Amino acid sequence: VDDVPVTVRYGTKLDPGGNQVDVLFDWKPSSTLRVAPETAFDQVRKWFGTQDIQVRDAGFDERFLIQGSSEEWVRGVLDPGTRRAIQEVADFGGTQNRFHVDAGPSGLAIHLGQNLVEDASELTRFVRLAIELMRDLRGAVPAGIAYLPEESSAVTGRCPVCAQSLDGTVRRCARC
Repeated sequence: VDDVPVTVRYGTKLDPGGNQVDVLFDWKPSSTLRVAPETAFDQVRKWFGTQDIQVRDAGFDERFLIQGSSEEWVRGVLDPGTRRAIQEVADFGGTQNRFHVDAGPSGLAIHLGQNLVEDASELTRFVRLAIELMRDLRGAVPAGIAYLPEESSAVTGRCPVCAQSLDGTVRRCARC
């Protein structure tokens, strides 16, 4: 997908065809990210110092445990569109607490604790959501190189390198 190799895997080595599906992208971001539903156990772990990055979206921050390195990159990459895509994956098929998103040196993995092998339309829908999420996390990839004057970037409020929205402010892009 977009020149990024992708694998769809069912089950685990110990339970082939088991009750899960993973979409694995061979895209390695410069930082790490993990997003998973926040559980009561996570609440206790946070009392003892477990990282939980806040992205200034009360509903999202309450619902998910967000971890990663470069907190600045994590906040930048979890823009409203990416948060919406994660919420769609989290709500997929009523699975609620049975998903997670991991991005780092081994690539991007989107895990769903539900077997979709028998339902081609739901599997297709999940893979499409995973692709949308990968594209959101990776950012815009232009077909070629376009040189833009700095003034046009300030006017559009987008990063001149990756086209990431900068919320209308002139600042350094967290993705680049």
